[in-house]
Amino acid sequence: MLWGGGDQLNTPLSVGKQVWQYDPTTDKWARRNDFPGEARYGGFGTTHNNKGYLIGGTGLNGMLADLWEYNDATDSWTQKAAPPTIISSGAFSGKAFLVGDKLTFTQFADNYYTYNFTTQAWSTAPAPDAIYKSALGGTGCTVYEYLTESSGANVYLFHQYRSVAGTPCLNLMGQLWQYTP
Repeated sequence: MLWGGGDQLNTPLSVGKQVWQYDPTTDKWARRNDFPGEARYGGFGTTHNNKGYLIGGTGLNGMLADLWEYNDATDSWTQKAAPPTIISSGAFSGKAFLVGDKLTFTQFADNYYTYNFTTQAWSTAPAPDAIYKSALGGTGCTVYEYLTESSGANVYLFHQYRSVAGTPCLNLMGQLWQYTP
């Protein structure tokens, strides 16, 4: 959406601000107003109530912590409240969920960052220690990866633990947790 490509594999990408909209019913592209924020790649995108949202990513001078709303009806962008942490698609791939009017990101399961579309504000909630630390697994045991799935007003998280050395933690199976944003 917000970047152009090099013409060869060894050519670096040129990051731009052009926005193009594809209509699958007509199989045509239409140029829209340019993105007003800093050009970027790796941002996290989602839609809610017929509006598009672009969060964070990496700009020419490093990681970005911002939130932009796109209104297709008016072809306009509005900057919203910045998230409390840097958010990029790579770090949060598979670790973000939309439940009701709240979009929540979990990173390594130690904190939850939630954007409330109704109040247009961010909140941060720490995860219970048991989710990302475990005495049963010994020292250096931490969440390695986890899966999320939403249902109704709840989100379910399944964790797999690893030690700092990368081996499975002892005496600890994966755990299933329910989170209500």
